[in-house]
Amino acid sequence: MQEDRADLRDQASSSLTRSETTKPRALLRCDGGVGLGLGHIMRCLALAEALNKAGWNCQFAVSQESTRLAALASAPFQVHGLEHALSPQELFAIQNGPPDLLVIDHYEIDKDFETACNEWAAKVLILDDLPGRSHVADLLLDSAIDRGSSDYLGYVPDTCRLLLGPQFALIRSEISGRRKSMTERRQVRKNCRRLFLSFGGADRRGLGLQVLEVLESFEKRLTIDVAISGSSMHVGALEASAYASNHDITIHLDSNEIGELLEAADLAVGAAGVSAWERCVLGVPSVIVCAADNQRGTYEALIKAGAAYGIGPPDTQFAERMKTAVSELDLNSEERSTISQRAAQCCDGLGAQRVAAAIEEIVTKGRTHGSSDLSSGCVASRP
Repeated sequence: MQEDRADLRDQASSSLTRSETTKPRALLRCDGGVGLGLGHIMRCLALAEALNKAGWNCQFAVSQESTRLAALASAPFQVHGLEHALSPQELFAIQNGPPDLLVIDHYEIDKDFETACNEWAAKVLILDDLPGRSHVADLLLDSAIDRGSSDYLGYVPDTCRLLLGPQFALIRSEISGRRKSMTERRQVRKNCRRLFLSFGGADRRGLGLQVLEVLESFEKRLTIDVAISGSSMHVGALEASAYASNHDITIHLDSNEIGELLEAADLAVGAAGVSAWERCVLGVPSVIVCAADNQRGTYEALIKAGAAYGIGPPDTQFAERMKTAVSELDLNSEERSTISQRAAQCCDGLGAQRVAAAIEEIVTKGRTHGSSDLSSGCVASRP
């Protein structure tokens, strides 16, 4: 594993000595907010971070609403606010020359938009997790654990290189950098004392608040860390719940210390989205909820792998199933330990480096590849 990590760093850092004038440029088009959540923003930030370390100049193009997000405001990248979020013409107009790479992570952007962008972007990378939509791209990344090349057969050009599976999951270094020390010293306590709770930045359905209500029925005092965006509509209700609780609850708004909070947790509770891979990287045993249709594949695969305790969708029996899950895992340290080990095997946190290395090959070196075994973590072209 150490040799693998070193090799990836060498590949992704091959251009660190580039001057500012010769740096390749990447433009990342994504949005986030109350309605969309922060998943698209966070995985694009993870990719931009890896590309930046490899000597790239990265910029973001987002909707006006997205420019107000703390995650972007605190990032070391230039952010362009778009007046017309779905206009390829405006996207081109903000450039100082065409970019070497355009990254698109957006459900509302379609094939026509991508075709227009292909006229000026040297290469296009699509981040996706909803197969069934046609794309015009040079690379496509889908980190779903059950994803295969057949899922995109007929939906992308024959020349499109597919980066599929959790080996390409885009994890920020704030998380992945803690993996080695975390896996070496993780000890599972007999009972849970500290819980980490997060259903994404927006938590549109207020699931965090519902879980806190469930936890109020637990007699023993727990330390609970709740992570959420300050822009979420549920912040006020969460803070009121924390103030009135018998537990020791801290609401962390737009935290840059998620890795530290996960390290401290005996158990995490969250959705089966981007953050599920962060918990896997650090081997944190978790209760997961299938909170959206595009999470179903990851949810089912993690349950099948024994890498999480699943309680299904947030329906009328949600509270009862959540109480049962937390109660069982609280009393069963052996099961938590097993989940922790299996979760850590699902994702090693090196996805961003792998993607950066693949981008370097196709964009700056012009290499071509034939089809490879996707399950081995190789970059592959669709047959």
